[in-house]
Amino acid sequence: MTHAACVVFYLAVFFSGTIGGLLFGTAIEQQQLTVLAGPAWVQARHSIDAVFSRLLPYVWNSALILLFVSAYMAHAAARWCFLAAGLLLLVGIVVTLVIEVPINKQIASWTTDNMAANWAELRARWVRFHWVRTVMGMAAFAFAVAAILIV
Repeated sequence: MTHAACVVFYLAVFFSGTIGGLLFGTAIEQQQLTVLAGPAWVQARHSIDAVFSRLLPYVWNSALILLFVSAYMAHAAARWCFLAAGLLLLVGIVVTLVIEVPINKQIASWTTDNMAANWAELRARWVRFHWVRTVMGMAAFAFAVAAILIV
């Protein structure tokens, strides 16, 4: 294995672990925020989304690229592990774009005085699908770690 391949493999693990950790931390945080009343929850979400909407696409896309490049560079079982990790993150992006981003856009349009009547249902739906995304992110990290161990 070349030095370049090692760097790519370890970066793939690092970025997939970063995604898994960010998703897990956000899942715990959002679960805890469900105790807030509507206006306080909207304020918290606006603040959190201001950071994550700028950060997450770069980290997620970097992880995806590195995982698929690693799958191309690796051999045998490690290739399949990197590929599985990349596919899991790809499905996570689909969940994000199809379910969570539309909810995020609705939340972004709210003020503390002007929220949707079904805000609590939307919050519950977002949290539920975020846990799905979190499991995918953590599994992707596990596959990437498995790949590095068998390279």
